[in-house]
Amino acid sequence: MIELFHGSLGGLLPTYPDSGPGNKTLLFGNEQLGYFGEVTESELFSRQTLANLTGFYPLTPNSAATGKIWLKFFFKNKIIYIAKMPLGSSVTWNDVYNAGLVYGTNDNGKYPSSTPTNQFNLVSKKEGERIWTLIPRLPTGADTDPAPYNASLGIPMGNTEASEMTALMSRVWNGLTGAITEKWARFLNADLTLSNQWYTLIQETMSNNSANVGIVGSADSLYSRGIISKTSGGHYRPVLELIDATQKAIAPGSILVDSTGLADQIFMLDVRDYSDTVGLNLGVKMVHVANQISKDIDVTYSIDPATALAVKPLSVNESTDWMSFTISGEYI
Repeated sequence: MIELFHGSLGGLLPTYPDSGPGNKTLLFGNEQLGYFGEVTESELFSRQTLANLTGFYPLTPNSAATGKIWLKFFFKNKIIYIAKMPLGSSVTWNDVYNAGLVYGTNDNGKYPSSTPTNQFNLVSKKEGERIWTLIPRLPTGADTDPAPYNASLGIPMGNTEASEMTALMSRVWNGLTGAITEKWARFLNADLTLSNQWYTLIQETMSNNSANVGIVGSADSLYSRGIISKTSGGHYRPVLELIDATQKAIAPGSILVDSTGLADQIFMLDVRDYSDTVGLNLGVKMVHVANQISKDIDVTYSIDPATALAVKPLSVNESTDWMSFTISGEYI
């Protein structure tokens, strides 16, 4: 996915042209742990656009989440974007799970709630002639899943560089996180909406009680860890993980498309693993931005089995009030 080039000004900072929306120059670190900088809502997604694409609307939106609301990182050879601040509150872990937005995996996840839900939802962003595909999920905040429990302290333990909240967010926070002293940026608590009232829900379930989940930032500090019930209100700070669409076949389960109107919209479909198919039955669910309602239409789409990763036009001649839609269906 990544090609490495060096900039013309001294050749010191590596550039990754295939690294997704936002800045392509790595400012600090390397492909294991690295930082590209801030990414604006116009370069990636606004809080409202991401909600429209995923159909997940936190009960209390964070009105401060505007402008430069994403931070772009390398983590273990993957490009991920972490919301600089929570996008909303009054959200339970189960709410996020039931929307298919906890794990980012094409299964029901390690610890399903009472209604097992597939966790593989894709969103796309057009940047020039490129279409980037990303998976929304929660950040990791513990070393393992389940998170180890310390009975004497009553909190989940583990604050090594195994988790994204420690390895990445601690390096852009002005405070101290254990032994991590390297800083790529120095955002204050207010910049990150970090406080007792705005702690972050993480992926990991507690080892001593699968009804509980860990949280990060529960005491005005990214170093702090806590525990809440999966049915208790927390705060939604999503991760968007970039997919290398040239390496990963995408099944036709759910493809979410960011659009500015629904005439001749574009999506990507990988048919390499389905060479005997001649078409695709699609159901298109459209979301009305202003009213947050949806409606369904049916489309039968012919594909060329010999073509993989082609950009396919889908004509949905509807009003531009319908700003996003979900494509789902099965091969025929």
